[in-house]
Amino acid sequence: MVISHGHFDHVGDAVYIARKNKAPIVTMVELAWILGEENKDVQVIGINLSGSTEVNGIRFTAVPAYHSTGYNGKYGGAASGFVIEHNGFTLYHAGDTGGFSRTWNS
Repeated sequence: MVISHGHFDHVGDAVYIARKNKAPIVTMVELAWILGEENKDVQVIGINLSGSTEVNGIRFTAVPAYHSTGYNGKYGGAASGFVIEHNGFTLYHAGDTGGFSRTWNS
């Protein structure tokens, strides 16, 4: 599961769902610290923009999004989208980003 930024409507029930399904959460490192500190029984993996991690054969890469972020009165790290790669398929999750343009060279 990915959380794009630290707003209540994006964190929502993520911890409950992760706990119930024993699923890890991938999010920005600052939000991962907050969630991990508050929920010791949930695996939270923090990454930075342009950073990647692999979980159960699925690769997650954090990419910039343009939005604010904060959780429980603390800075929740940069807002992000995610490029998710699995079995030859690639998915772009924009998060809660405002419009922008980008030329992809691949």
